[in-house]
Amino acid sequence: MPSPGRVGASSACSTAPLAPPWAGRVAAAAILCVGLLGALVWHATKLDQVDAWAYRWQEIAHQHAGRAAAVISGTEAPVVALAMLACALLSWRAGRRDAVLLAVTVVPAALAAEMLLKQLVHRRWHGDAALIFPSGHPAVATAAAVAAAVVLRVVPVTSRTRLAVALVGGGYVLVVGAARLVEIVHAFTDVLGGIATGVAIALGLALAITWLTRRQQL
Repeated sequence: MPSPGRVGASSACSTAPLAPPWAGRVAAAAILCVGLLGALVWHATKLDQVDAWAYRWQEIAHQHAGRAAAVISGTEAPVVALAMLACALLSWRAGRRDAVLLAVTVVPAALAAEMLLKQLVHRRWHGDAALIFPSGHPAVATAAAVAAAVVLRVVPVTSRTRLAVALVGGGYVLVVGAARLVEIVHAFTDVLGGIATGVAIALGLALAITWLTRRQQL
């Protein structure tokens, strides 16, 4: 028989809003960050001073770890897919359809936002035709990591599990971002923009789903 504490915790999870109380402020800050970085590199074809400084280190790292970085980048699709599938299944078992919706839509939303921003900002590098701001890999990884943390707030798992997922997710985002830099496919500001885009998309979706859920309950 479950203890009263566990029953109470499970009940609190089942009724808690999907979006955390700080979601609006953090999403606004992330949107501001994307806007500022996008303005900095708007239609740019050359590196700014910060990116030029970072590029020197990227070249050195690429010589030693370029292949490893490519392998790390290649893990993103299966890792993100499995993480969001696990979140969706946990949410379904907990009866949180709003969390299921977040888990299945956050990655497509991040991809769509990344492609739209690339067309708007239109940053190119080294005369290449590819558009590079924001970096898509960090955007998707961040969106998935933030979504997983949000989902685990509202399903019955232990606090240690929530902390572990947050740490692993954050670490994975940093590793993916570093890998894209080492591969020299993005500049430093592209990776920062990708991370900020992922945060904005995940929390923005959580806020929108929370608002729609509340409207349906009225």
